[in-house]
Amino acid sequence: MLTATLPPETRGDFAAGGYAYDSQDVALASLADLDLLRAVARLRMPVWWINGALDQLRVNEELFRRLSPHSELIVVPRTTHLLPAMRPEVFNAMLSLAVATLQRDADVPGR
Repeated sequence: MLTATLPPETRGDFAAGGYAYDSQDVALASLADLDLLRAVARLRMPVWWINGALDQLRVNEELFRRLSPHSELIVVPRTTHLLPAMRPEVFNAMLSLAVATLQRDADVPGR
């Protein structure tokens, strides 16, 4: 499975236990009390929704983008929910661009 989905440079991390399967139940249970739509609508900072095109959790991405007025949706081709592990160079480039955008906007008066 790792060979089929992850590039060689990230396989070792996953094989060594780099994914916290044992914490999933706690993390997912904590979402039960979260009013996600209300929480997303309250966002006032720039948000980038970065999803893999093959991500099984993309069902509400357009809704989230519409609810958060300062957001953009970026969909990365040939990638699942494991975007940072499957395509680390693309994900890191997205993060670098996000940081550069925030820095640029911080230097603009009135923003």
